[in-house]
Amino acid sequence: MKKTIILIQLMILISFTSFSQGSGNKSSLVDDTKFFAALSGGPSIPVGVFQKKDFAVTSEAGLAKVGYVLNANLGYKFHNNFGIASTVFYSMYKLDQKAINDFIGKSTTTVVGASADHWQYVGVVAGPMATVPLMEKLYIDFKAMAGYAHANMPVIKVQLEGLPAPVNASQEKWADAFAWQLGTNLRYNLSSKFCLFGNADYNYMKPTWKTDVGDVVQKLGVVDINVGVGANF
Repeated sequence: MKKTIILIQLMILISFTSFSQGSGNKSSLVDDTKFFAALSGGPSIPVGVFQKKDFAVTSEAGLAKVGYVLNANLGYKFHNNFGIASTVFYSMYKLDQKAINDFIGKSTTTVVGASADHWQYVGVVAGPMATVPLMEKLYIDFKAMAGYAHANMPVIKVQLEGLPAPVNASQEKWADAFAWQLGTNLRYNLSSKFCLFGNADYNYMKPTWKTDVGDVVQKLGVVDINVGVGANF
């Protein structure tokens, strides 16, 4: 998945760089504004082991369902085609209850039921950005960013045979992690001040939580697809 996203970005970048260089009206494609800021949100799709639902296939299965992401996006262009981008993000993912029930049914007779709340994380990344004009008022940004995330593991409750109420099998825990992101922004300028904004990003982190029974490590890989509105200044 990561190699595919990188290859697609490179192909688009090469294609549209050639297009912009060959255009006879390049001046109309230039965006003179230096900064943009946008709020965006949309679905966040787990990939890799994060979305796996069967521990028999991999012990790293995250059981994550499609979640959502909210982004605050910033960009500064020190050249028409190059700049710096940054994103502050929050995401949450519920767990697949059927996968939890299937695992319990195959592994134990003392636990008769279980539930888990969610994975969630918040973070900030920043890095270089390349901007390519597609047509008048429409621009695509290519980003490679890295930074910090604070991730929350699910709280799991289990119903033990013979007990009247569920008990917590895990506690509320957060962990710090290095995060990186590859992605693209698509910006359409409605005016010199406002723009429509969309982005598609691949995000990855690998937090480690310290627990009483040992370390819990989870690879969190997702593809985010968002839309929103922004301002140019």
